[in-house]
Amino acid sequence: NFIFYPLINKDLGEISLESKEFNKAIYYFKQVEKLPISNKQGYKISIIYENLGISYLHLNLFNKAEEYFFKSLELQEKEKDLISLIGLNMNIAGLYYQQYKDSQAITFFEKAYNLSKKVNHFESKKNASLNMAIVEENRANFKQALIYRKESEQWKDSHNKQNKVWALENKKKKYAV
Repeated sequence: NFIFYPLINKDLGEISLESKEFNKAIYYFKQVEKLPISNKQGYKISIIYENLGISYLHLNLFNKAEEYFFKSLELQEKEKDLISLIGLNMNIAGLYYQQYKDSQAITFFEKAYNLSKKVNHFESKKNASLNMAIVEENRANFKQALIYRKESEQWKDSHNKQNKVWALENKKKKYAV
């Protein structure tokens, strides 16, 4: 009944996911899923569902992955967190792409790309345009693939410049202190 167990299990699940210990990650995320939902504990259940979907995807349990991705999608659409939605749509697209369900995958890649136009998050924009470049390459539409590839490179450069500015600002703060 310790109040922080869900947060601890969430963190252990994320560590296990990063360590590619997918069964272990599923165990920890399932522990969080069992408990009553509380937004005050530093996690969103939609992210828990997405992480469960990712874990199942890596274990090639596609039906379970799809189930959790769509549970997460339903919640994330209500939360209107566009950056999370972009990542989730790319995960769903990857799920279908891995199963050679290209038409379904492309729908979600396009959805992620269109959402990325609405945010000011360079990493999301870069990934979404890169995925669209890959989609167009696979369609043998090389002209459009090149356009997306160049767009991806622009976002990558913008992201790198932003990181350099932040690093410089941090050094200035440390020097001032």
